[in-house]
Amino acid sequence: MPNVKKSKTTAKKPKIKIEKLPVDESVVYKFNPDLMASEMNPQQARFLVSCFEQQKKSRTRPQSQIRSIELTNREIVEAVNACAEDYGKALIQLCEAHDLDVEALHLLATTDENKNTCALSRESIIRAFTAEHKYLTYLYSQQEAIENQMRRAMEVYVKTQRVAVWAMKYNKGFGPIFAMKLLAWLDIEQAPTVGHFYAFGGMDPSREFLGAERARAAVSAATGTVEEIMLKLCAEFGQNLETIRRLATTDKDGNQIELTRASLEKALSRRPYHVGVKTLYHLIAETFMKQSPPAPWRLRYEQIKAEAQQRNLTGGFAPLAARILAKHPNHKQANIYVTGRIPDGHLNNWVLRKLVKQFLIGWHRACYHCRYGVEVPKPYPIAIQGHGHLVAIAGQPAWQEPGTRIDVERWYPAPPTVGSMLNTISDNTAQPTNVDIHGELQSKLLSKRSVRKNFIHQDQASKIAELA
Repeated sequence: MPNVKKSKTTAKKPKIKIEKLPVDESVVYKFNPDLMASEMNPQQARFLVSCFEQQKKSRTRPQSQIRSIELTNREIVEAVNACAEDYGKALIQLCEAHDLDVEALHLLATTDENKNTCALSRESIIRAFTAEHKYLTYLYSQQEAIENQMRRAMEVYVKTQRVAVWAMKYNKGFGPIFAMKLLAWLDIEQAPTVGHFYAFGGMDPSREFLGAERARAAVSAATGTVEEIMLKLCAEFGQNLETIRRLATTDKDGNQIELTRASLEKALSRRPYHVGVKTLYHLIAETFMKQSPPAPWRLRYEQIKAEAQQRNLTGGFAPLAARILAKHPNHKQANIYVTGRIPDGHLNNWVLRKLVKQFLIGWHRACYHCRYGVEVPKPYPIAIQGHGHLVAIAGQPAWQEPGTRIDVERWYPAPPTVGSMLNTISDNTAQPTNVDIHGELQSKLLSKRSVRKNFIHQDQASKIAELA
């Protein structure tokens, strides 16, 4: 019987079809948690900025100490130089002086940054004793990762705010971190005029910071009841009466306490402004100053500085110089203030303050327009002091009478929300811009880095692609 080869018949596996579904926000949020920041309210945004500042401080503190093992570079250099060319002896002496393992430090000193063997030298010993500690480096990298994630979340949030979009579009050098901090710290409902923003950032010269010693001396020297003393000192030092009363009659837990001399001293000793806001104003002004000359704010800075220098030469700052001499008679630059002029450093700070004040006029106006839909009251120098003209602000309508209706949708168009973008992605009639957004989200979900970072299996990633 002839050999007949039997044909192998293999059954085909049925193909599993996955039905395409519209993009679910929960799926996108799972692999893009930063998008959840778009749903924050102002109070939550303020809390995020506070956490960001604390995280930044906690990371920068050990940053200067992370490359040291309880040794200073000066001690290491002096010990190595004392042993001349005998670097092995210097290594042993340093290890014995600081109770370190000689073999471990010798291995570290004879290995370069690329883990190749090298000769024992002066530079290798210094590098070995100042090498990064592994655990401290790990903690530092984790803190840096959390800080970067907070920064990405803030960038997402500001893109959903009308005022922030306007500021980043028409003010070169003004980034999302600046916008986020201003949105979190400056409340338009508490600031009917831009002067409230000035005072909150420490740019109101009538409000004087006393401190603990001066507040104690002022309260001790005053006579009368505590209520009378509070009224008198608030008027003398330009403090807000309602704020001082609230601080003097409330403890740290928010409970009501009795108004006494001690509580009044504590309330008067506090700063009448926000330190973080004051620093932020200075950073914004310096950023504008460091822009290239074609930038609008750089040109404005040069214009203000030229006018200030001419005013300083003609004695326009003589009253300011006299007040500084009266307050600080032993000033290091008293020889300049005596002539009725101010030094160059003081002049530059004055220019920076005026520059950021002009920016805050536009920021306050944009916030006021988006919140109330009408024109803002005129600033104090224009309405009360009778100063010149109002500066035109890029991207905003011409100045009108206070209370005039403003077309908010025209000047501050509503930015797209994450939900609207996701709904447009799932629509077949999506515009090219939304298709690009879809492709960007899909590439992030399917990239090897995202799969490895989020511990997603490859089949789960493919399902996400099908769902998208």
